[in-house]
Amino acid sequence: MFKFKNKKKKPKKYWIRHFFKELKRVKWPTGSYLAKNYFKVLIFILVATIVFFIILTIATVLWNRTGVGL
Repeated sequence: MFKFKNKKKKPKKYWIRHFFKELKRVKWPTGSYLAKNYFKVLIFILVATIVFFIILTIATVLWNRTGVGL
């Protein structure tokens, strides 16, 4: 008959423990830093939206004046 060889024991992996240990090592940003960047992003999105709206409005006016939109 076929004989099974003894398998070597694998070392235990404490991946959950290592995960939380690594989380403690991370330098998390402060609340004021997050708030500043949040408002920077909001202002950028607002400005980009306004610029995009102006470009679309100009393109629409030019499109209608040339008579292509009829």
